[in-house]
Amino acid sequence: MIKLDNDPKYSIGDTVILEYVFDPSGLGSMKKLDDPIPVEVIRISTTSTGYGYQLKSHQGISLGGIIYWEEDISHKALSKTEEEENMWRTWGDH
Repeated sequence: MIKLDNDPKYSIGDTVILEYVFDPSGLGSMKKLDDPIPVEVIRISTTSTGYGYQLKSHQGISLGGIIYWEEDISHKALSKTEEEENMWRTWGDH
């Protein structure tokens, strides 16, 4: 088993945001989306170079059948509670 010095940035069940998805046509490449999409982390793999994430789109968008690296993921989606807290912090009423 491979042991890395840090923990994975995301956990199984997290909703994360992708701005690019893998397009397997031709030689295959990462394609920028018109609008970022939320996807769910369903599996985490540990390799000698870092953590890989198997993701699932609940919108039926093809993710290209690959494992995404942490640098491929834009960020973790905020929960409704976190979004509301950020809104109050932004407008100074918190």
